[in-house]
Amino acid sequence: DTPYAYCNSSTFVYLLNLVAFSLLGFGAAVIWSAQGGYINSISPKGDSGKYFGIFFSIFMCSALLGNAIPTIIFRFFTLQAHFIIMTLVGFFALVLFFWIPDTSTSTNEEDKKKGLLEEEASPLRREATVSESIHQMFIIAQEDSVKPWLYYMLLSGWITAFNYGFLYKLVGKCFPEDIPSAELGYKIAQMFVFLSFGQLIFPMLTGKSIDKDGSWVTARKFLILCLLIFGLSLLCIFSRSYLLILLLGFICGASDGSIQTLISTMISKDFSGKLELYGLFRSINATSTAIGFIIPIICESVTDLFIPCLLGAYILYAGKKTRQYLQV
Repeated sequence: DTPYAYCNSSTFVYLLNLVAFSLLGFGAAVIWSAQGGYINSISPKGDSGKYFGIFFSIFMCSALLGNAIPTIIFRFFTLQAHFIIMTLVGFFALVLFFWIPDTSTSTNEEDKKKGLLEEEASPLRREATVSESIHQMFIIAQEDSVKPWLYYMLLSGWITAFNYGFLYKLVGKCFPEDIPSAELGYKIAQMFVFLSFGQLIFPMLTGKSIDKDGSWVTARKFLILCLLIFGLSLLCIFSRSYLLILLLGFICGASDGSIQTLISTMISKDFSGKLELYGLFRSINATSTAIGFIIPIICESVTDLFIPCLLGAYILYAGKKTRQYLQV
């Protein structure tokens, strides 16, 4: 009975979740780094913003469906049924990977004309070991042209942590403490549906802006969008209005979809052939996301104003660095 009892204990379930999430993070790191290089390899020169925008819009569409499903499941099914359904959906997505075309051996004349194979000549792509690629990644990060973008890579992770940490808790503070957990879960799922709509719409707009105006002009537009998050966050804290939180969720989703598209397209357009930047981006994104989740835990007793003010201060700092780079 002892092993059975331990397997059903909260400690075992918690540890099992930690292992599962660690494996999930490892797999996501590999997929996201490969995704950047793959979209880059199939994007015609000058149109990479459009292709990355399409990808992230489709990706965020899946997030919209994923957030909409719980609003139905929580009404008619149990939490266990929710995990079973989403596991089946994940397995179906895994099967689809077998139908992804392989572009690594493409040598047709059309690809050569578009310049899609220029990265293939790089020894870093075909011959470098993992340690050499990591070393090259840090060398690229020290380049003057890359350094300003590191602030945006950090910001991308903090926005993710803000969306799924602070914003999540903010919904709960709009309702009485005795609200049923199922009802609160439904309200949170509704907010994430609005967030997903922003994630769905703005990647395409961001991609078009990059193709038309360039990366840095689009980056400055993005910072304005981030300042809206700061302003709306303050309004939501003081008003406790659920409708305002839904609007904030949409703007947060828009900023998340925009910055993912912005940085991925920037790497493709402005740093062609330096595919290690995709790995650098995902490493910084993961690290800043983790820090963004840890800060509220450490500062749990601090006022709700601390997190949005910290985010707002960093946005202004990143904007200052952007302006200095443009002046140079």
